[in-house]
Amino acid sequence: MNNILIFSQDGLSVYPSMIGIGHRQEMQIIGDKIKEQLKKKNMSVEELIVIIGNSYRKNIERILENQEIPTPKLIERLEKAFDVEKDFFKDKETSNLVCVQGGIVIGKYDTNARAEEVKNELQNKQKEAHLNNKQVIYEMPEK
Repeated sequence: MNNILIFSQDGLSVYPSMIGIGHRQEMQIIGDKIKEQLKKKNMSVEELIVIIGNSYRKNIERILENQEIPTPKLIERLEKAFDVEKDFFKDKETSNLVCVQGGIVIGKYDTNARAEEVKNELQNKQKEAHLNNKQVIYEMPEK
């Protein structure tokens, strides 16, 4: 039984089986970056689909739900639609992140040392919860 509930920095709640330092899965990066660009450009998903092409509608929907990785051709179309540099959708953050199973990011920090410190604290809380058979709720620190 997993006795610790974690609230990530962005409000996601997870019962982790694994906690580590790492980077996000490609699906999460691209979906998040598309959402970020839509907001930045004040564009709706429908407007994006019109620009990209209606034949990509289901792909875009699945990508936004972190269920699909786009093809290189679709990535190229997205880069053009958002007028961003090539490789914009690649993850440039490979450390300073605390992740749980599946590469889900629950915290980002300025240094890898701080991420490691938070990860260790979290693992100690997880161990303590298990040993004492108590439920623990842990909210990821912002810094």
